[in-house]
Amino acid sequence: MKIKISHVTNSSSASFILVIKSTTKNFEEFSNSFNRFIENFRENYRYVEGSCGVDYLGLNDFTISQDNPKSNTFEISYWTSMFNDLLTDLPGFMKELIIQHSVGNHLEDKYGIKSIKLRIDE
Repeated sequence: MKIKISHVTNSSSASFILVIKSTTKNFEEFSNSFNRFIENFRENYRYVEGSCGVDYLGLNDFTISQDNPKSNTFEISYWTSMFNDLLTDLPGFMKELIIQHSVGNHLEDKYGIKSIKLRIDE
């Protein structure tokens, strides 16, 4: 059993899902654009494959999906087996995207990202 501020639950896992509206035309274009973001994120934080920050950054365990090929809405999903609190468990690359979008850092120009919403499935 897990006690949280708002409720009690038996579930300890969670999926963090960024729902992203994009200017890209298709899944392949979005995937390429998002992978450019990931590469820039790796460079900015000097991420080295196999370093101790792997879990925190979440760079090896996310998936990209698109439910409707005719829409420009994509989902980036990251799963954790032990959800304790949002600030600790949300991977670094998701925090970076949310913050960059919130402060208006032109993600649309760089990566085709128009809007971002975070959804948590427990």
